[in-house]
Amino acid sequence: MWIATLVITAVVSLNYAILILFFRKGWKNLSSTITSNQSSTFISILIPVRDEQENIPKLIEQLKKQTYQNNRFEILFINDHSTDDSVKLIDQGSNQLKNAKLIHLKGDTSGKKKAIWAGIQNSSGKLIVTLDADCLPMEKWLETIASFYQTSKSQLIIAPVIMNRKKSMLNALFCLEFISLLASTAGAAGNKKPIMCNGANLAFERSLIENVPEIYEKPIASGDDMFLLEEVKRKGKKISFCKSVDACVYTDPPKTIKQFISQRLRWVAKSSQYQDNFLIYTAISVFLMNIALFGILISAIFEIQYLYMFAGSFLLKGIVDLILLKPVSKFFNLKPLLKVKYYISTQLLYPLYSVFIAFASQISGFRWKNRHYKN
Repeated sequence: MWIATLVITAVVSLNYAILILFFRKGWKNLSSTITSNQSSTFISILIPVRDEQENIPKLIEQLKKQTYQNNRFEILFINDHSTDDSVKLIDQGSNQLKNAKLIHLKGDTSGKKKAIWAGIQNSSGKLIVTLDADCLPMEKWLETIASFYQTSKSQLIIAPVIMNRKKSMLNALFCLEFISLLASTAGAAGNKKPIMCNGANLAFERSLIENVPEIYEKPIASGDDMFLLEEVKRKGKKISFCKSVDACVYTDPPKTIKQFISQRLRWVAKSSQYQDNFLIYTAISVFLMNIALFGILISAIFEIQYLYMFAGSFLLKGIVDLILLKPVSKFFNLKPLLKVKYYISTQLLYPLYSVFIAFASQISGFRWKNRHYKN
């Protein structure tokens, strides 16, 4: 039994290491984006809004600071039946943003995907950029994306989302886990095998989605970004990652563990709909690595030799993860997240929570934007 477990763990660990090193190679393949205000592309920014009164004023201030010329873009806020003062604040902010307008979802239509589809139908840009209302873009954000679109000739552009750092252990763990997702996203795209993207900062040509409204009709709370990515891959269109600090948008981390778990349950809820083979392979590889660590750690309580097996696999995983995370964290000015106390803590906790999320997602729903969803 012990020998069989050792062989299986070794195979799982080696497979995981090869995958992460593949992502590291992809990150190295990416060239840094150089911002140039030469693009004349007209862009439509779509911002779904539901109960975002705390974030709207800050977001409007950042949109006012955009260096991309005002006559080259429009801003569409799509109100998803907000119950707070979001609409009022947008109306007030529209006086400062001459190129902004507000759209309301009507009747029983609700949800982020429906909001984005409504925004697309009411927009006029050649390039669509989606932005979450709780994210703040850099001043050169839109200019950088427009420049990258012109030089890369990509039909879909994956741009970075960064979680704001605060002085707490819990925040550091959230941020480090988030940057690992970003590193995998960038690395896969750098190897021309994109597997993830984030609708909080995503750009795509209008022509891609004019004939595929079904992306926004799936009966799942989220997934507008991932389902679009899969569709674009199937069409063989060019997909690129915009490697630039200026292209970043920043968002606050979950305030509590409960919010964090609810967010992850929402992400996992759409995974059963994925059809991309490399994405499925990646998800299975990561899950097997984590459940192997979890299983042999439990076994070590009863037999000491399993502790040595755990130590070996844990060390291998920690090293290859660091090989990927170190250059990515440095590029986005997040190296403090790799302090030993944060890194080791995350490495120890990640297998536990990821296995919990995987199983919890099969029996539990989640809350999002004051709505309850069942898986």
